[in-house]
Amino acid sequence: RHPKVEAETFEKASKGVRKSRLDETDTTIVKDIVSGRYVGFEKFDLTDVGAVELGFVEKPAAGWQVEVRLNAPEGELVGKSVLAEKMQVVLSGKNLAGICPVYFVFRNSKSAEASLGGLDWIWFRRKDVQ
Repeated sequence: RHPKVEAETFEKASKGVRKSRLDETDTTIVKDIVSGRYVGFEKFDLTDVGAVELGFVEKPAAGWQVEVRLNAPEGELVGKSVLAEKMQVVLSGKNLAGICPVYFVFRNSKSAEASLGGLDWIWFRRKDVQ
């Protein structure tokens, strides 16, 4: 799999998360992400991955953070970052090798109902290229 993944190719997602085409473009994004919702990718090889970078259509508002978890939305936490400050999440953990499901869980400490701007892509960065 290429290290840059189009977010709309997720294989699992919370109820309510949807794919949407941007007006008058060929770009498809992930929308309707509110606090607690997630997207997941099955069978992803995390060997030599040291960080993930998230690409949004617009900069997330204050209060948003992302958690990167293995095997399930409530699985082992291997990375966490506040999205308004940076769009990169450094990963750490003893299970970061081999193929497993990867979940991105989004949380907003300021509003449970606010919607995160459209998620366009996720780039899995190698440890030696961060």
